[in-house]
Amino acid sequence: MAPPVSMGYVEAKARVLRGTDRLTSFIAAAGEYKAEPQHAGKRAKIEQMVQHVNEIRRNVEADIQSMELAVSQGTAPIDVTDTKDSRTLSANFDNLYYELIAFADVHRITISSPHDQTLSSTINQSTYGGNLAHYQLPKRKFPTFSGKITEWQGFDDLFNSILSHTPNPPDVEKFEFLKTSLEGEPQSLVAHLTLTAANYHSAWEILRGRYGNKRDLARVHLEALLTPHKVLSNDATSIKSLIHSILEHTAALDNLDLTTRHWSPILVHMFEKYLDYDLRARWEMILGDRHQPQVTEFVEFLRLHVRSAEARSGAYSSVTPAGPVSQVKPTSRSQHQKWQHFPSSAKAYIATTNHPPSPTITCPLCQQTHSIRQCSLFADQGPHERFQTAKTHQLCINCLGSGHSVGKCPSTKTCYSCKKQHHSLLHFSAGTPTGTSGPPPTSMIVAAKNPQSILLSTLLVSVVSFDNQRYTLRALLDTGAQVSFITKQSADRLSLNRRRCSTQVNAFSGASVNVVSGVTSIVMSPVGKPDPSVPLDVLIVSKITDYLPQTTFNFTAWPHLNKLELADPSFNIQGPIDILLGADVAPAILTGGRVAGHQSHPTAFGTIFGWVLMGPMAPITTNTVTSMLVTTETALENSLTKFWEIEEPPQLQHLSPDEVLAEEIFLSSVKRLTSGRFSVALPFKQPRPILGDSKGMALKRLHYLENRLSRDEGLSKQYLEFMTDYLTSQHMEIIPMNQRMTPYCYYIPHHCVLRPESHTTKLRVVFDASATTTAGRTLNSSLYTGRKLQQDLPQILIRARTHKILFTADIKQMYRQIEIHPEDRDYLRILWRFERDKPIEEYRLRTVTYGTSCAPHQALRTLQYLAELEKNTYPTAAQIIMHDTFVDDILTGANTPESALERQEQLISLCSRGHFQLRKWASNSSVVLQSIPECDRSMATDVLFDDDLEAGLKILGMRWNPKQDHFSYSVQRPSTKTTKRSILSDLARIFDPLGLLAPTTFLAKHLMQLLWTSGIGWDDPIPEQILTIWQRYQCDLKGIQNLSVPRRITMDGEVKYELHAFSDSSEKGYAAAVYLRCEHREGIQCHLITAKTKVAPLKRVTIPRLELCGAVLAAQLLHYVQEVLKSVLPVEAMHAWTDSTTTLAWIKFSPHRWATFVANRTSQLQSLTPPSLWRYVPTGENPVDCASRGLYPTELMQHSMWWNGPAFLSKEDNEWPPCSTLSASPSTDLEIRHTTLLLTSSTTIFDQLFLRISSLRKIIRIVAYCIRVVVRVKQSNRNLSPVELAHALKVIILAVQQNAFSDELKRLRDPNNKSTSKLRGLNPFIDEREVLRVGGRLVHADIPYEQKHPILLPRSHRFTDLLIDDFHLQHKHPGATTLQSIIQQQYWIVASRQVIKSRLRLCLACYRLRPRSVQPVMGNLPKFRLQQIKPFVVTGVDYAGPITLKTSTTRRAISCQAYICLFVCMTTKALHLELASDLSTEVFLMAMCRFISRRGPVEQIHSDCGTNFVGAANLFQTVDNFTRSTEYQTKCRDYLTKRNISWHFNPPSAPHFGGLWEAGVKSVKTLLYRTLGLQRLKYEELATLLSRIEATLNSRPLGALSHDPRDFEALTPSHFLTLMPSTAMIEPNLDSVPLSRLQRWRLIKDLHTHFWKRWQCDYLQTLQRRTKWTQGQENIKVDTLVLIREPTTSLSWRLGRITQLHPGLDGVVRVATVQTANGLLKRPTVKLCPLPIIC
Repeated sequence: MAPPVSMGYVEAKARVLRGTDRLTSFIAAAGEYKAEPQHAGKRAKIEQMVQHVNEIRRNVEADIQSMELAVSQGTAPIDVTDTKDSRTLSANFDNLYYELIAFADVHRITISSPHDQTLSSTINQSTYGGNLAHYQLPKRKFPTFSGKITEWQGFDDLFNSILSHTPNPPDVEKFEFLKTSLEGEPQSLVAHLTLTAANYHSAWEILRGRYGNKRDLARVHLEALLTPHKVLSNDATSIKSLIHSILEHTAALDNLDLTTRHWSPILVHMFEKYLDYDLRARWEMILGDRHQPQVTEFVEFLRLHVRSAEARSGAYSSVTPAGPVSQVKPTSRSQHQKWQHFPSSAKAYIATTNHPPSPTITCPLCQQTHSIRQCSLFADQGPHERFQTAKTHQLCINCLGSGHSVGKCPSTKTCYSCKKQHHSLLHFSAGTPTGTSGPPPTSMIVAAKNPQSILLSTLLVSVVSFDNQRYTLRALLDTGAQVSFITKQSADRLSLNRRRCSTQVNAFSGASVNVVSGVTSIVMSPVGKPDPSVPLDVLIVSKITDYLPQTTFNFTAWPHLNKLELADPSFNIQGPIDILLGADVAPAILTGGRVAGHQSHPTAFGTIFGWVLMGPMAPITTNTVTSMLVTTETALENSLTKFWEIEEPPQLQHLSPDEVLAEEIFLSSVKRLTSGRFSVALPFKQPRPILGDSKGMALKRLHYLENRLSRDEGLSKQYLEFMTDYLTSQHMEIIPMNQRMTPYCYYIPHHCVLRPESHTTKLRVVFDASATTTAGRTLNSSLYTGRKLQQDLPQILIRARTHKILFTADIKQMYRQIEIHPEDRDYLRILWRFERDKPIEEYRLRTVTYGTSCAPHQALRTLQYLAELEKNTYPTAAQIIMHDTFVDDILTGANTPESALERQEQLISLCSRGHFQLRKWASNSSVVLQSIPECDRSMATDVLFDDDLEAGLKILGMRWNPKQDHFSYSVQRPSTKTTKRSILSDLARIFDPLGLLAPTTFLAKHLMQLLWTSGIGWDDPIPEQILTIWQRYQCDLKGIQNLSVPRRITMDGEVKYELHAFSDSSEKGYAAAVYLRCEHREGIQCHLITAKTKVAPLKRVTIPRLELCGAVLAAQLLHYVQEVLKSVLPVEAMHAWTDSTTTLAWIKFSPHRWATFVANRTSQLQSLTPPSLWRYVPTGENPVDCASRGLYPTELMQHSMWWNGPAFLSKEDNEWPPCSTLSASPSTDLEIRHTTLLLTSSTTIFDQLFLRISSLRKIIRIVAYCIRVVVRVKQSNRNLSPVELAHALKVIILAVQQNAFSDELKRLRDPNNKSTSKLRGLNPFIDEREVLRVGGRLVHADIPYEQKHPILLPRSHRFTDLLIDDFHLQHKHPGATTLQSIIQQQYWIVASRQVIKSRLRLCLACYRLRPRSVQPVMGNLPKFRLQQIKPFVVTGVDYAGPITLKTSTTRRAISCQAYICLFVCMTTKALHLELASDLSTEVFLMAMCRFISRRGPVEQIHSDCGTNFVGAANLFQTVDNFTRSTEYQTKCRDYLTKRNISWHFNPPSAPHFGGLWEAGVKSVKTLLYRTLGLQRLKYEELATLLSRIEATLNSRPLGALSHDPRDFEALTPSHFLTLMPSTAMIEPNLDSVPLSRLQRWRLIKDLHTHFWKRWQCDYLQTLQRRTKWTQGQENIKVDTLVLIREPTTSLSWRLGRITQLHPGLDGVVRVATVQTANGLLKRPTVKLCPLPIIC
């Protein structure tokens, strides 16, 4: 039997692992020697070991190449599809190798190169069945076990298998072999056992007991299965990883006798969650309706999709044969699959020799036995040289292997730097060596005309459209382009979905061409073939280039292109270009094939679409040269990010784990040198990392820098001066020759940055520690950055505004005053030479280096560390360093010159202790400046006294004038263009750290939001509305330069300081500001400290919620300012103001009451400020109102309230807006948290019957039929018998009792249950039919058994209700007592009397005999009855009668009828009576005319609808018809309209609504009947009598008589009409008494006033109490069925349904509209009787 073809790969891998293990043991020995360096024996041991290092390395490299060759030739195991394992093993070995080499270098141990030795080994000649006699097996080695539980089973089996080959070895030797095979924890478990034969089996028992637990092993594999995977449809590696995980761990669980196939539905459910949308959709389509998918089906599905994923990523590609290149043809997908899956008939023959079985790989560059990527000659070359070497030797540029191209490379790895498909050693550094400010990469396409024409690469591709249709497009291949493009016409043709894109395109010579209108995604494939497919993102442009070629030419066959399938057969015909394919997709489509012919003929290059042609050809006459240069840049995002970061309120920073480690490294490594300087270590993530080769990259960047300096003499001079200063200051040093060769180093490229605005350092050299090495690593990526230590700018500026004297200084070259530990300086190497004709020297930097990611943290932490050390000697200076320093700028001050000088002296002394020099001093005090040498000042002292000198300085981003001591702002010149890009760029330049320009910056934010939501492109025209706002804003912005803000916000002397925070919001956003109120004996001042604004989110939020967000922002600012000022200013009180009462109500109450949004913010707000601080401010006095809406710059400069706060802050606190008591309002109630409780209960078939059916007899019959079906009893009679009905009733009763009395039944069935029962008074028991009955005390009574022991039923159950209804209907609606007596003869209902009564109330038949109407609570008196208005301005009117009159005094006089028209004053109860001869409209209008003429004008008249007259039915109908007639209402309406009188009608059938005139009618009738008796009067007599009755009624007291003996008169309505009662005695004539007219007028006026005061004090109080209807009921509901109360028997009352309610001002419904069979009626609720609903 032939050995498997993969045996060579397996054995090579085993040898690599053995070599790695040997190096691991060498390093362990090195560690022992390092612990005892004086031990000679250990040093000798390690010296002998390292002599074999190079030999081991050669063997391992050869084995690695054998593994890679096996992968490329297809002889690797089937589960190995790439070189991932070989590269991992190589990386692990290299780390160990270089660590050992570095150890030998440090300890000066010489490593000699031993002579090549021929390895030989004793070969076991034993055969297995005679089939492997010709095959030489390698010598086996015992495996090692380190304690990993998943490796235990393999170790156990392999160890015992190897022992089985040796005939009967002693147990003591087995024990020795076992001990040498153990490491770590397993070794410690058996260390206590002595080396004896008896302990061998004991050791196995211990190990198997610890690691052989199947449960632990199963748990490990189960946790591995549950570990989430991210599986993408286009990522073959992720799919393979999931397949491997499933197969490995399910197989392991099966070996543990846990059959995983039974878990398939569960496992598949977990695994399918890991798939992305595309894969999940395909899986669901394949799965269909199957409910129990198997794991094997899922794995097979993944295996099928591995192929398509590899095809998409370019893993399938052709292998270039060794024959002539001209015979190469692109490979189809079927060939890829054939190459990928080895046929079953493949054979392999391996010959046994004395050499290792792996094939020898020779480096094509130096002809040595190692791969080219490990060749030192290859590593010393630059990226361009290495790329040319790979092309010359036809190597794959992705893995540097031979025999295949990049398109067919099996490796899935990409470049570490750019993540593209090429090897990291071939990575070209993007951009120029000038760091982040260099020009972007470019792409250029050029076609020239003479002396020859250039043919560009065109190809035809098939692109899938939105509706899955395929279109053929013509593409241009540009391998130097940065991105790919598609024309807008083609995108529209394909109906592609577009996304916004802010990429800027630069054309040839750097000219900006803003042509990108979006970005989209396409999938390309060869024409006529679905595979392979290439997905890519393309930018959409209107046009890519002109037609190509420039002109159509006749194509004559070129010999070298015979039999080649061209990607564009019509390449010679001029046509449009639809797609440009750039370098982002070129590596995926190029196969590496190349066919060259004559030098004047184009060259063919192989792609997956076919062969493309490119290069020179015969000249073509043309006058056009096509050239295109494309660059992309995204510089605007950085400015916008900084703008929004400044506008954000300060946030609490939490340390990350990396920041904690950086702090620990600093504290453990910082040293103070004898000179006083500090030395720190580089905070490496791993100790002394090997970063790879960076010298070549640094050398290339140096050459570029020299070329740049050679073009600018001034720049070159400054650069030389900087580097000379660096060297003479001993901040860098030349590296000795004997120390240059070490792997622990990094060469940093450097370039310059110009800062013309700087007064001291106009040129700064930046060291680029982010440059990538050949290994794809950078120095910055290997360092901890450290935490942010610089103080917030607003914090420093706010404190600076509190000092009377302010001064600022700068630390000179702060970074360069801190040294780096000598052992870390090799990572700070640079290349430099001071003259071009001299050799390049290697230097290393000795100090903290600008450009390393850890430099800011190291510098600031060292400065703070110095302050901590010297805080006892210089306490004031230490506080300044800790709190008033921003990087290397110090900004602080004092209130007196003496204190300022003391602080200055302490600062200078403290900094000098760490060799930090302070310079660039500036101050508003000449005393401070005069103590500093002129060379260290940034301003002269004359500036403070000479008005002609400019005194402007820039401190921390703000402009400061020390002479005038105010802040100002500078505005940059805006862009000339007006596009979205230019507007956003100009707006982002506004720098306002304190927020003093918040209203203006808020307008800028709002403008940004409008631009984003408008949906326009970066360079599209601006909408007119936005353009108008922007133009005015841009024009006004220049005026900001004239704005000056006082720096100081404090006062001298004894001052009381208070902080006041204001908040406000609008639909645009919300804002907050904090003011400092200074109360001094000379006056009160108020200054703006800081402010913040935020725009409202795009998702609409209610105004109250925005107000709450503004309050939270104000609380954050107030808390922040308080923390900043607490060390420099005694703040005695704080206040917070808002103009939203809803927000105040939310703040006052506990957050748990509100919904999530409000609760979260109120909780945050209450944690920052106590609720008692918050007060209400009117909107007109809120200074932040302007900031929440935005102001133009000119408006802001004139807004005094914004700068000085509201006017009331300049007054005493007793004049501030009052603190009103707040309560919940409808707007606050909207945010109340609603708790939803879900209750579920189990229901039975009986519960459903009880709910659906309202007849107990029907339910019994249904149950009886169901029982008949269940027991399958055949009945000849279909009707139910009484026995069946009784049995069904028993079944129902049993179910009801089991549901209601389950606990009682359990207690009765369990004799040991001693629990008490609520039914113990009834002594219940269970009869022979399992029915619960009442035991009671009537056992010996001579009554039936059912009456003696009735069945027990619950009180609240649907069955009980139906039983009561059934007995009630069966016995013809008896009363409650009778019905109870009847029921108790068979059933005992718990609390039966209450249950029966409540049930009978729902009986409709019984209810109609005793209906109950709704009686609402008595309403409040209307407003006009409680006002002091002229009598009869508001009048009530009603008719009374008829009254029989006679026309004459004769006996036989004719009788006629008359009516009384009564008018009553609604305020004073005064009456006015008019006699009406009939019920005509004219008579009524004449009566009203007489009334108005006597009593004055009337504004309102109230009356009922005519149904309140009392009398006979025939006469009643007459009056009713009269008042309801159209003629009456029309004429009355016209009459009232002319006199501006409004008439109000009460609801029909509601006499109690007009109680005032009803009482008047009653009183008039009473006096009239008592006077007349049976007499008949004439018209004049009756009119006279009515006048006397009117006088009598108007003389009635309005209230109770007074008990005061001096008060002889009671207040009557006549006092308001005639100033005295109508029935009073005649007063004497006082005309003879002299009295002036003014005194008489005042006397009358006083009398009126006196009467109204008595009316108010005596009469109104009598109306306070409700005499009846004191208890209200619940309002009646719409759709309620009601009986309408009528003056007939209740059985004939009409039935109606309420359609509309008419609630009063107090919310109580007293009138409703009812729908009847005859139409709509409006009735008072007292006339409506709601019907009970029978459940």
